[in-house]
Amino acid sequence: MLLCQHEKIAVQIAHGYARASGKPMIAIVHNLVGLLHAPMGIYYAYLDRAPVFIIGATGPLAEPKRRPFIDWIHTANGQGEAIRNFVKWDYQPSTVDGVPGAFRPRLLGDDERAAKDRSIWCYDAGLQEAQLDHDVEMPPPGASTVPAAPAADPAALAKPPTPWPPLIAWRSSPISPPARRMAGTMIVELAETLGASVWDVGSRLNFPSDHPLNLTIGL
Repeated sequence: MLLCQHEKIAVQIAHGYARASGKPMIAIVHNLVGLLHAPMGIYYAYLDRAPVFIIGATGPLAEPKRRPFIDWIHTANGQGEAIRNFVKWDYQPSTVDGVPGAFRPRLLGDDERAAKDRSIWCYDAGLQEAQLDHDVEMPPPGASTVPAAPAADPAALAKPPTPWPPLIAWRSSPISPPARRMAGTMIVELAETLGASVWDVGSRLNFPSDHPLNLTIGL
């Protein structure tokens, strides 16, 4: 566990961990005020398509449970709205029974793609402080599935254009270095097989700059 003095730095550390490992890291932000410190870090993770798991809090949403002043200024309706454009998934469970069902599909799925997006969970402070008076049912293994990755239309691939338009290599390579090297090799093989030129926008240097099919500067 790393203690950070600012939520933006906490998210940036999680972003850096994702760049090095390809896996998500948890960044805990302090309630509403902490979440409002974090958007710039979340935004840069969004630009880099880096997986980051953010945990925050709000409330208590039940007004009678709020302490004077402090709980009121730390509460917002739909707190995830502040960063919803930069995350794949946000959830604010209203009961403890809603926590496992929302947690597993996004981070604990059987497919590694379940953990490749930015997610935020916002937990009601009153729910966190309440006494647990019953067993919480956990989802059985395999209860959640991850959608298949998007793919090109097979019928369209059967009739390739002549000549091929340039391939745009933007976020083509994964974030972790080993997978990135493998994906870069595949892009070279694809371009050479099709005889298509490549325009690398430079996000992750997906294509060799000295390759004869690299027309990035010319374009």
